[in-house]
Order: sequence, then C-alpha cells, then structure tokens
Amino acid sequence: MKKSSYKYRGVGNMISRFAYTILILVIYHLLCLLTLPGVNMQSFQLASIIPAINLLSLFSGGNFDRLSILSVGLTAFVNAQIVVQILQSGISNILTEWAKGGQRGHHKLNQLTKILTFIFSIIQATAVLFGVNNLTNGEFLLSENVFVYIGLCLLLAAGSFITMWLADQITLYGLGNGVSVIISANIIAQYLTQELTSYPHLKLVIIIAVVVLMIFFIVFINNSERQLNVFYAKRDFYGDQQSYMPIKLLTSGVMPVVFASGVMIIPQIILLFCSGQELNTFYRLILYLFSWSSPYGIAMYSCLIIGFSFLYSEIQLNPHMLAENLQKQEAFIEGIYPGKDTEKYIIKLLNRMSFISCVILLMITVLPMVIGNYWLHIQFLGSIGSSLIIIVSVLVEIFKQARGLIQRNDYPSFLDDHVDFTE
Repeated sequence: MKKSSYKYRGVGNMISRFAYTILILVIYHLLCLLTLPGVNMQSFQLASIIPAINLLSLFSGGNFDRLSILSVGLTAFVNAQIVVQILQSGISNILTEWAKGGQRGHHKLNQLTKILTFIFSIIQATAVLFGVNNLTNGEFLLSENVFVYIGLCLLLAAGSFITMWLADQITLYGLGNGVSVIISANIIAQYLTQELTSYPHLKLVIIIAVVVLMIFFIVFINNSERQLNVFYAKRDFYGDQQSYMPIKLLTSGVMPVVFASGVMIIPQIILLFCSGQELNTFYRLILYLFSWSSPYGIAMYSCLIIGFSFLYSEIQLNPHMLAENLQKQEAFIEGIYPGKDTEKYIIKLLNRMSFISCVILLMITVLPMVIGNYWLHIQFLGSIGSSLIIIVSVLVEIFKQARGLIQRNDYPSFLDDHVDFTE
C-alpha cells in the first residue's frame, strides 16, 4: 500500500462521519413534519403563549410549534440522565456499585435510564395534552376519550425513543455527542425562524455584537486547559519520564447548562396539569421560581448551574479512579505522593476548576438574561447565552473529533503489509 493512500484515509473517514451526521439530522427534521393525529392544530396556536411549550421546543430538540410526533424530544432522556447520575454519585449504593461494575454495570444503568425516560415522557406528554386541551376549552383534542389520551401519549413517548435512537446513531457513527448535536440543530432552526428585523437598528447592532463577542469567548474557554505534570517511574529506559495530564477549564463542559434547563422545565410541565389556576398562590409561586423572566427564576437557574457544575465535574473526572489508575501505572503528579494524597490534591484542584467553570457559565448564560430583561429590554438576549454555549461547544467538539480522525488515520498501521515510504 502506498503512502498516498494513507494520506486521505482520515479525511475520507471524517467526511463519511460528517455526511452520516447530516443524514441523521435530515431524517430527524423530516420526522418532525409528521404531526399528531386527532388534534385541532388551529386551536393549538393558542398554546404559543405558554412559556413551558416554548422552552420545551427550544432546549429539548422537540418541535412543539408544529406538535409533531417527536415533540417530547430529548427532555425526558436528559431528565432521566440527571436522576441516574445524581443517584450513582454516592446517594444510592446499588447504582454506585453499578457505575463501578464495568460494562455489565453500565448496561444496567442504561436500562434504568431508558425506563425512567419512558416514565418521564409519558408524564410530559400527558401534561402537555391535558394542559393545552384545558387552555383551548376542550377544542384541542377532537375526541376526549381516555383511549385517545393513551394512544397520543404512547405515540409521543415512542417519538422520544426515536429521537434518542437517532442521537445514539450520531454518537456512534457520526461526529459529536448525538444529544447535544440534535439540541443544537433544533436551537439553530428555532432562531432562524425569528424575526430579528423587528428590532430597532441600535438593538439589532447590540445583539449582533454580543453574539460575536460571546462566540469568540466561548471558543477561547473551550480550548483552555490546565496541564498537570505527571512522571512515570517505568520510563527510565523507554523514553521521556515526564508527561502531562490536561484538565479542561470547563471541566463539566456544557452539560450543567443542559441539565439546569431540563430541571427548570419540569415544574412548568407539572403546571400544565393546573391550567386555569393562574390566580392560585402556589401556581404563581412555582411559576416565579422556575421562570427565566423573573429574578427568582434567574437565581434558581444560577443555583442549578452551580450545583450541576460541581456534580458533573466529579462524574467526568473521578478523583478516586484517576488516582488509582496513576498508582497502577507507577505514575505520580509532580510534588504529590501517590494514592490518597493524589486523590485529595485532585479533589482540591477539581473544586477550584469547578468554581471557575461556574463563574464562566454564569457570565455566559445568566448575565445576558439580566441585561436583556432588566436593562436593554431585549427578550432575545434572555436565552442567547444558554443557546450559544451549547451550539459553539458542540461545534468545537465536532471540529476536535474531526481533526483527531484525520491525524489518527493519517499514518499507516503496523499491521499493514508492503508499505512503501519511498513514493
């Protein structure tokens, strides 16, 4: 095999993965055109005033604006992941053992996540159908038979699993994390349909400037990392003893924003069951606490981002397992003893990095909300920070994965025979 054939192997692999990702996204958007049967779509236009519907459509990968079979989207799956990951972080001994149980344990966790996804999707579908039907005085459902409710809920739950399966295909055979890619594609599609020209010229310039600055800032933060010097005792005769272990500045990545958005939506979904009780004190309290447009909601959103940042950082970079693996490889961090001292050092470092991640995420997501809602009075800026960090982070990860595929496949394998390097 000639060297030139290796030169384009990585590029070809990257292009095929990119094409597969685009194909899955096209299939996803085509399925989104299939609307639910047995509903009055004209009366559904009244549901656009419900904040929960708009939030579900924006941050879940769903399409509630046209009420397709995929409208539940990935919200149920994301919420199921939140519950499972919180429980396996030490709260539930059984789930913690599963998390440490290798492939078999992870299989059990995946099965539990799917069961919870089905339960949450049924609850979410029932809440939306019941709430919209009450809002339209019973004109939304063409027939209020209990079997109609069951059939539509099962159809929406099936759509949630179809979306989850499409996301898995992107993760396995495409580029990027499938869940994040689908949510990002949906956010982009939602913003492309918005009428930005309705804003005055000055506010439009401000929006464009903020978006551009935030994109550059997010890209810079995504590429920033802390390098820990690591020494290997066994490399005396085999190579350089010193290496380094990179730790991203955003240790938790974009997932705290996705998880926090998912949690903020849950109470508003529950409130759909109480449609018509807008004057109730409890209803208004929950709405204020979990609404992006109220100061209490913004404070709650900030607390959720902080909590998930610290939690997900420890899940992503398990200090105990990392210290144990370094000790097994007879490696140690510069100036730190192996074992427990290394674990304590990593925990301390991870807490500092998580704090920095919280500050950065709050600057990107919460600050535009405050400025847009209470200073410039531009509602568009309310969700632009959360949307941009998801979109830009996904694009950066896709670019890194594509570059890695090219570099990894650009060299001949030792198993390949008859490699001619002279040509």
